[in-house]
Amino acid sequence: MKYLDKITSPKDIKALNIDQLYELAQELREVIINTVFKNGGHLASNLGVIELTIAIEYVFNLPKDKLIFDVGHQCYAHKLLTGRYNRFSTLRQTNGISGFPRIDESVYDTATTGHASTALSIACGLVRTNPEGNIISLIGDGSLTGGLSYEALNDMATLKQKQIVILNDNDMSISKTVGYISRYLNGVPGRGDAFGEYGLNYLDNIDGHNIEELINALTYAKNSKRSIVLHVKTIKGKGLTEAELDPERYHGYSPKHWDKPSFSKIMGAKLTKMASQDKNIYAITAAMEEGTGLEIFEKTHKSRFIDVGICKHMLQLWHLD
Repeated sequence: MKYLDKITSPKDIKALNIDQLYELAQELREVIINTVFKNGGHLASNLGVIELTIAIEYVFNLPKDKLIFDVGHQCYAHKLLTGRYNRFSTLRQTNGISGFPRIDESVYDTATTGHASTALSIACGLVRTNPEGNIISLIGDGSLTGGLSYEALNDMATLKQKQIVILNDNDMSISKTVGYISRYLNGVPGRGDAFGEYGLNYLDNIDGHNIEELINALTYAKNSKRSIVLHVKTIKGKGLTEAELDPERYHGYSPKHWDKPSFSKIMGAKLTKMASQDKNIYAITAAMEEGTGLEIFEKTHKSRFIDVGICKHMLQLWHLD
């Protein structure tokens, strides 16, 4: 590796120029792809946030500034840029690197998060306890289907303390993002007005794979006096053709059981058969059509398949210092 094996903290990338940062992005993709193909893990989602992660850690001063991953399994590039390259081969192995942020693994992991819709609430807690640094929440478009996000936006409006929200919009959660929020973010005129109602500035149409554009937008947010939402468009699976074409299949990659039917697949087939015999059977999922094996049910009984989007509450832990 030309750069990655020499990086022990985010400070080490601040001396790199734009061309070198793109080279670093390619190294990150290579390591993540090779490691996940060997160990398993979340692939497409991590490939989509590599340039965005580089830009965040280039502009801000972690760990004084706090980065919160709403979707915890998107943290692979972050781990590689915060001194864990030499252990990254142990990803998801016994006594190895976790596939999610963990506050007991690194001071750079602000919160122990899974997914999703909790980052904004954690951020509201942190601005109350850590007012010195920037508080940055990296959330997904799918996260905005979770009610907890709106409870937090309501709290943010009351607090009137600056926060930075980066909306990573890849038009996906695990499956295709559904419902009005998805349509709103992708074409309803005046969509930024909703964030304005919460007292937030809003920047739209930021290319999530253009490092220079990302650095400029993040620097603007860093210098802003008001809370701000940066709407960043990314491609899930970026840089791996098969993952770009089929991001659901490459969302969670399992090399050991790739060709064997999972419990979810078997359950989905059984439920589909039962629904053919009983018209009162409906299937409900929370943004996990494929993850719960219900894609066959959706195709066979479309009117009785309901995807409510992400809707979950989780207990999370975070660093206070």
